[in-house]
Amino acid sequence: MDRNYFDLSGRVALVTGCSTGLGVQMAEALASAGASIVPVARRTQLIESVAGRLAGEFGVETMPVRCDVTSTENVDAVVDAALERFGRIDVLVSDAGTGAIGNAEEITDEQFRQELEVDPFGTFRVARAVAGRAMIPAGYGRIINIASMYAAWSATWSPVRRPTTPRRAASSTSRGPSPPSGAGTASQ
Repeated sequence: MDRNYFDLSGRVALVTGCSTGLGVQMAEALASAGASIVPVARRTQLIESVAGRLAGEFGVETMPVRCDVTSTENVDAVVDAALERFGRIDVLVSDAGTGAIGNAEEITDEQFRQELEVDPFGTFRVARAVAGRAMIPAGYGRIINIASMYAAWSATWSPVRRPTTPRRAASSTSRGPSPPSGAGTASQ
């Protein structure tokens, strides 16, 4: 029996944080498997460029939509627009995120509050809207939440510490991103 388990033809994927980095890479992978893509981010010009490239390279339908995940109204409008256009959302990739990197004592309350609004709360807002409006009613859906590149590093290395020596959390044979220049731990 020939079955392509990676065929996503007829499926629709909404990808947040789809202006650069992992969001774009996830959208490319899903489009290469045949999924229609709804690239979502704050930077309109970038998501329009991504959408055009995905449509041209993979021959899939795309619908770029500007969205600020800190706004429930924005998120609900994006999900409604995607459902109006495609009638379904089968896959959600939540990759919207920020990166206030600095010493903890230098990060302001407002910077930290913004981190929370975008990263955990934004992820929740989008998942709630997609699950509630599309996936639960359809009885099907897959949600992929991307935490950050820092998940690849040990808890002793943090973007809010001034590190001195790099140390990987994973085995030396694993492949992943390199830490930012100068990243590491204070004690090794």
